[in-house]
Amino acid sequence: VCLSCAAMIVSSMPKFRYPNYGDEENDTSSTFDHIETASVMFFTIEYIVRVACCSAMSEVYITGSPFLFTQEIPWSCFTESQWVHLRKICYFVSKPMNIID
Repeated sequence: VCLSCAAMIVSSMPKFRYPNYGDEENDTSSTFDHIETASVMFFTIEYIVRVACCSAMSEVYITGSPFLFTQEIPWSCFTESQWVHLRKICYFVSKPMNIID
């Protein structure tokens, strides 16, 4: 996060912009683009892994949320274990810190 923020700040400095880098008004060094791309890829993979692993959390954490997590299975197309997995993912994704991510 710090590297990504620092790259964005430095890329906005006149010393690292046109005419020193590129031929157009808003051109910057391609290094900053590479840093941004790598950061986005890293954080996307990290978020996908966190969502994929959230079903391993204990049901104790989600029993206090009656809105999303009733014990009934609302659709017959889901098995009990699939419904539990879906409830855990919804709970994880709906937490404020994960919404920000």
